[in-house]
Amino acid sequence: MDRTTAILGGGIVAGLIMIGIARKAHPQVRRVLCYGDSLTADGGYAREIRRHLPEGSEVKKVGFVGKGTGYLRNHLKAELAWGPTDVVILGGVNDLASGRGSGVVIDDLQVMYDRIHDSGARVIAVHLTPWASHSKGQKQQGNTRFVNHWISYGSDANVVVNTDQLGNGLRELWDQYNAGDGLHLNQRGQKALGWMIYEKAFR
Repeated sequence: MDRTTAILGGGIVAGLIMIGIARKAHPQVRRVLCYGDSLTADGGYAREIRRHLPEGSEVKKVGFVGKGTGYLRNHLKAELAWGPTDVVILGGVNDLASGRGSGVVIDDLQVMYDRIHDSGARVIAVHLTPWASHSKGQKQQGNTRFVNHWISYGSDANVVVNTDQLGNGLRELWDQYNAGDGLHLNQRGQKALGWMIYEKAFR
C-alpha cells in the first residue's frame, strides 16, 4: 500500500467515525402519530412519548372516544396525510365491549397496518390494555388474549408493545393506574404507558 492510498484510507475511516459520532449526537427526529380510541384521546401517553424524543420531534394524538376499529380504519387516511414517521395504534376494546368479536378487530387492524406501511411509516402496535375489572371486560378476556396474541405473532407490525405490566395476573388494571372504571388509565397510568411505548419503539 503506497502513502497516498494509506492517507485516503485513513481519511475514509475518520469520516465514517465522525458520521457515527454525529448520529449519536443528533438522534433522528421523529414525527409520531398516536391513533386510537379514548385511551389515546386522553393525550397522556402521547405527551410522555414526546417528552423523551429528540428536540424537533413532533407527536400528534388523534383519539375517538367510544369508537371501534372500523371507524378508526375509515379515518386513518386523512391522518396519514400529516406524514408521520411512526404510527402508534391502540384500539379494539370498544368493538369487544359491543360484541363485535376479535375477528373484526384483527381485520381492521391489519387494514390499518397495511395503509401505514404503504405510507412509509412504522407500525407501533400496542396490545389491548388490561380491562378484566371493567363491567364488560371479564367476559371478553378470551377475545382480548386472542387479539393480543395476533398482534404479537400474526401481524406484520414493526414494533409490538406488550401492556401486561399495567395489570395483575388476572388482567385487571393495577389500582395505581386505574381511572376508576377498570378500563381507562389515570395520569399515572398514561405516563407508564407512554414510557413503555417510548422504551420499546424509540429508545
